[in-house]
Amino acid sequence: MSKNLITFEIRDGENEYRDYGIYDKKYSDEKIIRHFYGLDNLEEENGWYWRDTSVVRISSSNCIDDDKIKTMREYGIAYEHNIEEKAC
Repeated sequence: MSKNLITFEIRDGENEYRDYGIYDKKYSDEKIIRHFYGLDNLEEENGWYWRDTSVVRISSSNCIDDDKIKTMREYGIAYEHNIEEKAC
């Protein structure tokens, strides 16, 4: 099964940094950001989502193979995430 490496771009004042997550399938940017950061309410502005006093967006989503996932886990760069879909 193909997995996606998600790169988050965060801006906090003059500081910019990145977070990484590996997801089992493609989801909307809003759903991934909400899940990754544990946020209930998101406000979107020009493609960026507010997270406290910083803004975040997904800057890229690329397919990743199991060997690269293993390496990223070993170096503590990214971990695998699954968003559980709620049944109606």
